[in-house]
Amino acid sequence: FEEDETFATHGKLYRLYVGDKEYGEIDYNRYSLIDDNGNTDYKYCTLIEDAARLTYTLILSAMLLIVVNIARDSAESTPFTQQNINRVKKIALLQLLLTFAPGMVRMVMSFIRFNYYQSTFDITSWYLFAIAAVIAMIAYIFQRGLALQEDVDSIA
Repeated sequence: FEEDETFATHGKLYRLYVGDKEYGEIDYNRYSLIDDNGNTDYKYCTLIEDAARLTYTLILSAMLLIVVNIARDSAESTPFTQQNINRVKKIALLQLLLTFAPGMVRMVMSFIRFNYYQSTFDITSWYLFAIAAVIAMIAYIFQRGLALQEDVDSIA
């Protein structure tokens, strides 16, 4: 616990130090897990957070790779192709996975070491879920765009 008057909550924040080096600001609730013997394993708590961040980063990287592929393939032609529609659907699924996977990693790793999981309500998950729904709607719009394009092509 450190006092920092520049912080919005009037200086009440927790920072993790590894040796003499600051690791970063932490959520106290995620580092207060105790095992059956009443001990806290800060290294394992850090590992849990790092694994959740890695999961988030890998999923987000996969989404960005798909977006780059859509942009690359659509640069000289129409984006309304079945392949791009499938890609947008994959992005929607990855976004849905992004909503749940980092929390699931935290939960599983917490159960492995501490035999329980402590969680708080996080509005960010609801936002990520809403974004997944919006991306799914974009896939539907692409599907309709493809159908309209095929109709126009068949008339011409």
